[in-house]
Amino acid sequence: MLNLQQQVGCTLFALQTTDKQIDRFKVIDGIIICKADEVGQVIGVFESVLSDRDKAGIDVNDIRRSCGAEKTAKFIQTRVTGMPDSEQVKSAVNHLLNQIPEGLSIQYMMLDIESDHKLSLDEFFSVTTAVESRISDDSEVFYGNRMIDKPDHYWMGAIYVAG
Repeated sequence: MLNLQQQVGCTLFALQTTDKQIDRFKVIDGIIICKADEVGQVIGVFESVLSDRDKAGIDVNDIRRSCGAEKTAKFIQTRVTGMPDSEQVKSAVNHLLNQIPEGLSIQYMMLDIESDHKLSLDEFFSVTTAVESRISDDSEVFYGNRMIDKPDHYWMGAIYVAG
């Protein structure tokens, strides 16, 4: 695995789905903590955010450096339905950010938004404003946005590294 990693130059993350301590292997660049039933959503966040990699200028190595050997990334998510369209995005981003303990310094975040329509500029601005109010100035945040065929649906998931 180490040889393949060096040849390809890839970054490898492990998903930790239990509280059991996992020994660090040399081949793993970082660990993302999530629940066993959230693995698909974690992969979806990476796919969504990295699909626009050229547009966003994401360097996956930034994620690896943010995680480092002593830090882990965490996955959080929220789903909002049954609210007026004008309130769904704000409610979803607030529910998501409220899952992050107060006082943490967010260093890096990948945030994926899944909805039944393409976000308007106002909706996207409300998300970025809420996120930027909770992170430090030197933090990096990358966004993904997916449209799905589910009426009245908002889902947000984020992978974050805190110092």
